[in-house]
Order: sequence, then structure tokens, then C-alpha cells
Amino acid sequence: MTYRSPYRHPCRTMPRHCALAVVLALSASSASASWRTAETRGLRPLQLEARQIHHYRATPEGEGPWPGVVLAHDSMGLDANTKNLADRLAAEGFLVIAPDLYDGKVALDADKGREMSVIMDEKESVAILEAVAGHLKQLPEVGDHRVAFVGFDMGGRLALLGGMASQDVSAVVAAYGRPVMEVDELRRIGCPILALYGDRDATIRKEDVEAFRQALEAAGRSADVRVYEGAGHNFAKAEDPNHDPTAAKDAWSLIVAFLRDHL
Repeated sequence: MTYRSPYRHPCRTMPRHCALAVVLALSASSASASWRTAETRGLRPLQLEARQIHHYRATPEGEGPWPGVVLAHDSMGLDANTKNLADRLAAEGFLVIAPDLYDGKVALDADKGREMSVIMDEKESVAILEAVAGHLKQLPEVGDHRVAFVGFDMGGRLALLGGMASQDVSAVVAAYGRPVMEVDELRRIGCPILALYGDRDATIRKEDVEAFRQALEAAGRSADVRVYEGAGHNFAKAEDPNHDPTAAKDAWSLIVAFLRDHL
């Protein structure tokens, strides 16, 4: 049975040049939808009990042992940006494992990234981070050193939640991750926290950051919450329109120093 719309087709009721514009717009929309994700490449499998976790690993040069970092990717997935962050941390002397939380896919535009972050099972993602932290801590390359959670954007939120769930981490770094406001939940983080935000972040308001700071104080947590003036969301990401080179440089120095102090 063929359905016939009660409405007349727009191309039959508008001037020819307008109809052509509609057709071109629809074609562009269809084309963009077809390449909004891509496969994540260059990952290794890691079997941790019942989970097979694909991940990117970055190892410092020379001989270990080194402190360990579990790097939680942002809403775009385990893409070239996250791999570059892992390589930069390794160059600073940290053994990094970045687990894939998107089942082998990366987003190719911001809207798709937001969609994938909503679909993602947050509880399972935190469990993956927790499992990787426990694995890292047992590696001979880490030895007696400690392990941290580090995350940006969505990964910053997951780093905070992972700090609540894991007993294996000694530091948490959350860069412009959606904060946790519940005092009782924050009390479960048993390690120092570094949280970084921009005061022009349209996603996480200044009032939210201040409420987060107050919740941390009420929970008695050791936390350094920094807000960069004039910086927006994703200010440390070079590919993002909100990239702020000055804030990004300072934040990176702060992150590295914080990790060295606590790992």
C-alpha cells in the first residue's frame, strides 16, 4: 500500500530556484549523515575478566617503572586527539592506557559526539575505567608507583565518577567535565582532585562550578578547582573553536605538575 501525503510536494508549489535549494539541502543532509562516525584504529585488545577492552597505550621512553594514567576520552571518542594527549603524557613520564568507551567508533562531528555520549552506558564506562586502573596498578612497568584518572569533557565527568568507584587511584584530573554536586557522592573520592573550567563555558556555567567547589568543601575533599577567564568549553583542545592557547598551556603545566606531585 502506497501512502500519499495530503500535502503538496514543496518542489511543485515554489519557484524553480527555491525548489533546487531544498533538494540541495536535503542531499547535503543525507550525505553528512553517512559519514558521521568512523572506525577507531590502532587499538590493542586487553582481556580483564569478562571484559575485552580495546585501548590505546602510550609508554615513556627508557626504562620504567613509571606512574600510571587512565585517560578517559571526550565525547568524540578515542580519536587522534585523545591518542595525542596520551602520547604527550607519556612524553612527561607517565604510562598511559586510554580505553575505548564507544565500541570501536569515533564521532566525526560535535552533534554526533553528543549523541554518542548520551547513548553511552555511563555505569559500564566507569566500570571499564575502574578495571583498567586496577590492571595498571599491577603492571611491573608501574611497580610501586600510583595511578590517576585523567579526563577531558565527557572524560572529565567519568574521571570524577571513577574516583568514587575505584580504590586504585591516587589522583583525579577533570578538565571541563560536568561536575558532581552530591556531597555524599563526593565523599567517596579518596584522593586529591584537580578540576579545570573556563568562565565562558556555555555548557558548564560559572554558577555550576561554584556549586561544585562548595560541594567539595562540604565533603571535605582535597580539591583544586581552577577557572580560566575568557575560556570556553574545550579550551585545551586545539581542534575546537573555543581553543585558548594561553589557558591550554597553563592547564597542561598544571596537570603535569599535579600528577607528579601525587603519583
